[in-house]
Amino acid sequence: VTEVVNEGNFARFAEMHKLQLEGKTDEAGAIRAELGLGLRNGSGKGQGMGYGRNANR
Repeated sequence: VTEVVNEGNFARFAEMHKLQLEGKTDEAGAIRAELGLGLRNGSGKGQGMGYGRNANR
């Protein structure tokens, strides 16, 4: 994130975060793509850091 977000686009990043919190995932996703913050290596799909893959068994 810090490689992409800077002073010039921070307001847009903050708007994306607000939309995510409001459950407006499509709108937030559009801003995410605009900023170049696409998901990589399956992160965000329950496959990163052990979360969501039966980690609580």
